[in-house]
Amino acid sequence: MPVRAVIFDMDGLMFDTERPARQAWFRAMSEHGYELDDEIYLQAVGRTSQATRAIFIEAFGPDLPIDAIESTSSRHLRDLIEPMPPIKPGLMELLDTIDELGLIMAVASSTARAEVMRRLDACGIERRFSAVVGGDDVSVGKPAPDLFLRASDLLRVPAVDCVVLEDSHAGIQAAVAARMTPVMVPDMVEPSARCLELAANVVSSLSDVGGVLHELQPARIEQAHLSTRTKL
Repeated sequence: MPVRAVIFDMDGLMFDTERPARQAWFRAMSEHGYELDDEIYLQAVGRTSQATRAIFIEAFGPDLPIDAIESTSSRHLRDLIEPMPPIKPGLMELLDTIDELGLIMAVASSTARAEVMRRLDACGIERRFSAVVGGDDVSVGKPAPDLFLRASDLLRVPAVDCVVLEDSHAGIQAAVAARMTPVMVPDMVEPSARCLELAANVVSSLSDVGGVLHELQPARIEQAHLSTRTKL
């Protein structure tokens, strides 16, 4: 089945925001008298705000002042990534490659949609995506497939014709559940043995994704070469 669309995760994949987010949460927890560690924190990577809150409440108990901590964390994160989030190496070139292949693109992120749009706009790439889905657009976040299925619906492309680019374990599980082709670009968390089984490809950076898409689109590539030779 030929690929027709590419769906991007955002944090940790397009933007180097997972490390600042980790720093923001650790600082916020400390300021409110709690000691967060990576064993707990990494469970929340790639998850929605609602899921993250549930993970922390389970770890620290129902008396955790999660509203205040989340507000403090959000303030610290804004301070760390304003005025625009740091772009991951290879992103802009990959967007150009996808355009050249004639594929359409969407973003499906666990982050709230308004914040997704703000970050895309700050980097000047909002218009390159035909659809944007945020964590507050669906009732259940990753590892459930809802975010990705919503993106495919907006693109009007069947799920089986979509490639998903993800950095998190939850995202890879969600892509598989959606019957899409998952490609993992690890960020803070190394792929588990299960992720290595589930992902169609695991690459070291966005710069390597173009090659994967070329392999999946031989007919389109040959057509592009013929078009180039005709112009010459």
